Parts: sequence; structure tokens; C-alpha cells
Amino acid sequence: MIEGVGRRRTREAEAQLTLAWQTAAFTLMGQTTAGLKPLDHYLARSRPRGKATPKQMLSVLQDAASRGMPMTIRKVG
Repeated sequence: MIEGVGRRRTREAEAQLTLAWQTAAFTLMGQTTAGLKPLDHYLARSRPRGKATPKQMLSVLQDAASRGMPMTIRKVG
């Protein structure tokens, strides 16, 4: 479930970034010779790089638990 929420948030953020890029591209069209970099350049920054560490995963779960999501967090291994 948390993975799905993360994907949804990523899609929403990329949609907002795409809209901002398109708005800037239309605004700057003709005002500058340099213009904007390709949209993929900006989208690559918003995507996570690599897998999350165990510490990051624990932090996400603890945050969800503190917000009232019922769960039991325990160390395995």
C-alpha cells in the first residue's frame, strides 16, 4: 500500500512539474535564445535514485505509525 502511495505522489509531482515546464516554455519562447533544458532533465531530478536503505524504510513506517496507521514494527533477523 505504501508503495502505491509513493507511485501516486511521484505521478502527481511529475504532472505538476510537466505543467510548470510547459508554462515556462511558452512564456520564454522568443524571450531567450537559451530556453529551457529538455523536460526529461527536470523529471530525472524528481525520481528517487536507487533503493531505499533499511533506515529510510523504517523511518517511513514509523512516520505512518505516528499518523495512526495500525501496524506492529519489529526487527527480523
